[in-house]
Amino acid sequence: MTGPPPQHYPNQLLPPDRSRLLLLLACLPPAVVAVAAWLVVPGYAALFNSFGPLPLETTVLLATYRWWGVIALCVLAIWAFWPKQLQGQIIALAFGVLSACFMLLFGFFALYAPFIKMGMEAGT
Repeated sequence: MTGPPPQHYPNQLLPPDRSRLLLLLACLPPAVVAVAAWLVVPGYAALFNSFGPLPLETTVLLATYRWWGVIALCVLAIWAFWPKQLQGQIIALAFGVLSACFMLLFGFFALYAPFIKMGMEAGT
């Protein structure tokens, strides 16, 4: 005895009950990176007060990290308002994961750039 035939959802990556899981996978990485930035960057900002002029990357990070959570909201907007649902789900997932990777790499580099600059200046 077999169950009912599997249903196909041509406009979605997953069935509706699992679609929420995909949305979570799309929103969670940028949200986690944004919260981590909110927790970590202020400590470095206090440390950088004693430094001289900061590298451009660090200045950009200090000016923008408070707004990184907006990326998770952009993922939600792409998910909800993209004209084609399947395409919107794929784009939202890719945007969420790739933007989180970029924010993480940029954040690490920007936080360590002043130390790299000091080391290069000390070596000359």
